[in-house]
Amino acid sequence: EGKTCSLPIPMVSSSKIKPTPFMCGLSFALLASAFSTSEKLRWTGLRKSRYYAAILYQIMQMRNYKYNLRYLPANSKERPPDSKPNQYSDEWVTEEGPFQWLGFSPLSFGVSREDAINEGWGYLMIIENARTPLGIIRTILKPSLTQWERMRHARLEKVKAFFIEPVGPEKAWNMDGEKMENFDDLYVWFSNQTATFVG
Repeated sequence: EGKTCSLPIPMVSSSKIKPTPFMCGLSFALLASAFSTSEKLRWTGLRKSRYYAAILYQIMQMRNYKYNLRYLPANSKERPPDSKPNQYSDEWVTEEGPFQWLGFSPLSFGVSREDAINEGWGYLMIIENARTPLGIIRTILKPSLTQWERMRHARLEKVKAFFIEPVGPEKAWNMDGEKMENFDDLYVWFSNQTATFVG
């Protein structure tokens, strides 16, 4: 409609790269595997189509992924450590999976753009225990937070920080749709619209 508005953008800080805009999020498990599959189809000349085809292919595989996952809930009074913790307090939640879909987003979705940025936390987006490919597809097509929260196989966890470590050979991940170097572990904490990565 020709209207403009100011939109705060979270920034990623890393010892290896300059501060980088961070909008969509991090992807592990199914989406990371789909991106790797999509890269193998680059020769086709297709763009978005090859990525959608790769996602559908990975969904049909119905794979489960395991990670050592620890996260600090947004309602905790504990401040996220500035570096990867050596010990975790009882405030932290520990899980291993298996997960079918695992990602992190600093944005709320299904809301106006002005309200999308969260000040000091983000969402872990989890799909688990879906029995059929259709169950996964129905979940990822839901565009709003309230719809995700009503899905049987989906969870949204508000977190200030999380630590993730692959269990097994699956070390692929991507940020905002770009493949990153394989990781052994990764610690992310989110504060003042800045995501800090340690890994």
